[in-house]
Amino acid sequence: VKVRKISYVIDPILFLADAAGKVRGQFSLVNGDPFIFLADAAGKQRGKFFLMNGNPVFLLADAAGKQRGTFCLVNGNPILNLSDATQKTRGEFKLLANGDPSLGLYDVEEKSRGSFYLNNGDPRLSLADASKKIRGLFCLADGDPGLNLLDATGKVRGTYALMDKGDPNLLLTDATQTIRGAFYLKKEGDPRINLCDAAGKQRGIFCLANGEPRLALADTTEKARGLFFMENGNPNLVLADAAGKTRGEFIMDGDNPKLGLADAAGETRGVFHLLNGNPSLLLADTTGLTRGEFTIDGANPRLGLVDSQGKMRGAFYLENDNPNLILGDATGKIRGWLRLMNGEPSLTLGDAMGKPLWSAP
Repeated sequence: VKVRKISYVIDPILFLADAAGKVRGQFSLVNGDPFIFLADAAGKQRGKFFLMNGNPVFLLADAAGKQRGTFCLVNGNPILNLSDATQKTRGEFKLLANGDPSLGLYDVEEKSRGSFYLNNGDPRLSLADASKKIRGLFCLADGDPGLNLLDATGKVRGTYALMDKGDPNLLLTDATQTIRGAFYLKKEGDPRINLCDAAGKQRGIFCLANGEPRLALADTTEKARGLFFMENGNPNLVLADAAGKTRGEFIMDGDNPKLGLADAAGETRGVFHLLNGNPSLLLADTTGLTRGEFTIDGANPRLGLVDSQGKMRGAFYLENDNPNLILGDATGKIRGWLRLMNGEPSLTLGDAMGKPLWSAP
């Protein structure tokens, strides 16, 4: 019997076992490459570390033995994958070919729903819907942060960004990408809100003017039809017609409220206000001449009627709680006076000169 010499190499293997004698870890060489695995008390492998084509690979598994995490090198770049219980990739962290980091999030169908990465050195975050269309984008553009919201067709519907001077700017657009709303800071730092119609015309403005709030409403031609603002700390409301002329005004005149109505020519036709704390109503004709006045004089009401020449033609008032009725002619002379004196009626008629002509009793 001839004995031939047989030469072979045995790769080293190191086992680690627990007190029950169950193998919990192994370190060995496979074809010269290191291989490590870690096992749980049930003997299931929960972690592996090995070389694949010279690249290190680290695997993590759950209690069912399903692979849940992978950390390895692909083309020399590190990549980390996280999987769910069905072993579908749900998260991925890797370095791109240019060395920039990238984070991806996936749904249960392994569709990309979110990504966080660097774009030309600037961070960029995108969120996608179930059809993998980007619906939200948060990024830096020229170093300034910007947020875009997109609809299902990919059109930008909302933008939040910094303007040239670093002031924040929020824009909302409709399906045609027409700007419908804008919220931003004006050059003096005051906030401003613009509301636009489907044609892109400004229909409403809410802003601060010299530190005071101001609200403006406009028609389809962008003419202001209503203004609500503060002036010297007092609120003011102004209504205008289609020609831009003020037709109604409600303001604070000092500490007293005042309401004014004007005609199409802009002439004040009616004024209702407080005068020294007493209510007063004035009516004017088309020339602006006061034709009627109803006021409280002290504690007594007073009604006055004036003709087109400014002459008083009638007055009705209380004096010492006694009613008085006065009628005047075209020259302003009193021609009739009816009143109560000490509870008794008194009637006086005057001549053309205004002198008493007849009285009773």
